Amino acid sequence: MNSNQRVSAAASFVDELTYEVTAGCDVDSDCVVVAVFNSQTGAMEAREFSQSQREALAAANWLRAQAVEIAVLESTANFHHLFYHTFRKRELNAHILNPMTIKALLAVEGKSDKADAINMARLAAHFKLRTSNMPDDMQKEIRMNLRRWDADKATRTRASNSLRPLLTAYRVPIFRRVKPTSPSGRNFIQIIAHAENLSPEEAVDFAWQGPRRSKAELVELLANLRELPPYVREEVALSAAELDRLTDMIVARRRRAEEHIAHFQLEPQIEWMVTAPAVTPLLALRIIAEAGADFYLRYHSTEAFCKACGLAPSNKVSGGKLLKSKKGQGNQYIKQHFVNAVKGWMISRQAHTLKTWGAKYRERAGYKRTATALAHKIAKSLWYMGRDGGQAYSPRRLAEQPAPPPARSRE
Repeated sequence: MNSNQRVSAAASFVDELTYEVTAGCDVDSDCVVVAVFNSQTGAMEAREFSQSQREALAAANWLRAQAVEIAVLESTANFHHLFYHTFRKRELNAHILNPMTIKALLAVEGKSDKADAINMARLAAHFKLRTSNMPDDMQKEIRMNLRRWDADKATRTRASNSLRPLLTAYRVPIFRRVKPTSPSGRNFIQIIAHAENLSPEEAVDFAWQGPRRSKAELVELLANLRELPPYVREEVALSAAELDRLTDMIVARRRRAEEHIAHFQLEPQIEWMVTAPAVTPLLALRIIAEAGADFYLRYHSTEAFCKACGLAPSNKVSGGKLLKSKKGQGNQYIKQHFVNAVKGWMISRQAHTLKTWGAKYRERAGYKRTATALAHKIAKSLWYMGRDGGQAYSPRRLAEQPAPPPARSRE
């Protein structure tokens, strides 16, 4: 297994009995104990490295020299980040383990850093381990831009909404009819802030870019335009400057998102992802930013991927009765955008087999649950499409997949 294959095998579950040479890392605030275990010969060796960039690089070089196929690190506060990212940059197949998982699997007499590191290396060689999904540098860059983009849009919405009650209190309810962020709305803001001598008819002729039949209604809404006090116009001018600043930032962040697609060479992946229903290039980029470009490798099954996206069912129903309900887990950021995209796709005129299923399901489950259920099915299709090598969406692919095994009884 070469270095590229080791990095691409970043699955949430480590394959059972497929690794010959493994490494375990017991992490502390001052040092990291790294142990290498060979499952064929039984040989093991442990070394201690301090928490520094030079020592982390030395540990990575040592693991590469030992031909380590997988390295697992214990999650301890933020102390594991340095060694984990250094290992990944050196093209090592590195994973993060929850300490509670190690304690649940191991029952050894005595405890030491060296023993813990060796036991983690043994576990990686002989058991399936549930590992954490750590974002790489590409994900962090794309994620920060997209999340700040959404935050800027939310801030602009709050700023524009504040204009409605302000002007309505002075009997100029123009923004009940026109969106402040639209081109016509921005023109009206400038007129209200600076053009004190314009009549309502002149203001509508100058600012309105919509149909002529709406002009009479807009003139009526601007009947008290000249009576606005100066301090109200000053407040509107400040809001206009803030809206212009936020709009420029939103445009810049959208341009940066498009540049990320080209910079990280994501065009081929987004091309096959958008063949799935309701998936747009922007939604595909959000999924990559949150779950990774290799999400179909990081998560061992469709159920694991849907749970990470916050789309897994969280209710326990038996005989048509709700026995247990809890808040859904997973990435609520992906879920929000995924479900919103599905809602927009549901009301579109595009015919699709999933819409036929959704119409029947909606009769007994309601609109919101139907949107989440459709998002769940589309997410499963994306996982299968990636696993099959980036194949285009096919309605048959989801139907032909084998059913998941039944849950084990606790009795």
